[in-house]
Amino acid sequence: MRTESTTASRIPLRFRNMLRCVAPLHSKSDQAIQDETPLLAAEPSFAWKHGGPLTRAFLDSLDWERAEGVLIDSSLVWLSPGLVHGVELGPSGTAIGPRSPPRFIHEPFPGILTGIRGASNRNTRAIHRLCVLGLECTPEVVLGDFEFSDLATAEAFWLPCEDFASRDLEIERRLSSHSLTRQYVPLHTIIEFSWGTPIFRSMYLHY
Repeated sequence: MRTESTTASRIPLRFRNMLRCVAPLHSKSDQAIQDETPLLAAEPSFAWKHGGPLTRAFLDSLDWERAEGVLIDSSLVWLSPGLVHGVELGPSGTAIGPRSPPRFIHEPFPGILTGIRGASNRNTRAIHRLCVLGLECTPEVVLGDFEFSDLATAEAFWLPCEDFASRDLEIERRLSSHSLTRQYVPLHTIIEFSWGTPIFRSMYLHY
């Protein structure tokens, strides 16, 4: 994952998210996954030194030696069908459900409103890059225009503390009314997307 800005911003009342494919990420063998080391908020130089061949291939796509404000996350996940990877965080900052049913998320730290994690969730200038590898799966993103009548409604939608189900239902309602569209994410491809791009988390390995 790539984040290009660390400046928190006010939650917008009107917002259009974006997604684009950057480049394919080629893995030479299945062994490449086994050689990876999970990383969390690693600086590029650290990720290059301690990550595996997939991490280094991902970094090469970023021109990382000249990039600023970039953090790298990676994870290796083995799950049963229907489950997802992603620790849900409550207001206390502790995990409340590390292997939960799929749901749409866009924020790096769901449920956190304060501190560095809360600021990261509010960073509307962030640009992320993601690559999904491993077994066949169906990761999806939701694209379109989001509009809210007031700031409180926008905050409740984008940054819920615990009631993620209500946001899921609202996204599904907007999908059904065709005000939003669902787009599948190609595997083994680096994609770039903005803050406020909900991703339906499926069974995946991500970088």
